[in-house]
Amino acid sequence: MLEKDLEAILKTTYEEFDATTLEANPQKSMAFMHPNGVILEKGKVATYGHKDLLKLWTEWYKEQGPYEFKRSNCKYSGGGDWIVNEFEAHIESKSGVLKGQVKHIWKKHDDRWLIYLEEYDLH
Repeated sequence: MLEKDLEAILKTTYEEFDATTLEANPQKSMAFMHPNGVILEKGKVATYGHKDLLKLWTEWYKEQGPYEFKRSNCKYSGGGDWIVNEFEAHIESKSGVLKGQVKHIWKKHDDRWLIYLEEYDLH
């Protein structure tokens, strides 16, 4: 599958996910996490499981507030039930500017694309 095709598959999903960060809504952000999803702060900590991920989202939004999750230099790969997007992120929030590398691994689950892994290194 071509990179542009993979990007097109996730376009609407990313728009819907981005709306949750603009609202700083942890419940709505969780709706985009796969049941076995993991968020990994590279070299620091991995968070797994609905309860712990919801707590992570809640704490993150308390610290950051609403923000626009800007992605650039996206590199899509994958096929079938998996799509990987590696990109540079830029976040401007109430606590300042965060920049760095992010990897999203999306897995199709019950006809929806959900984040199976979010790995980030922001500073």
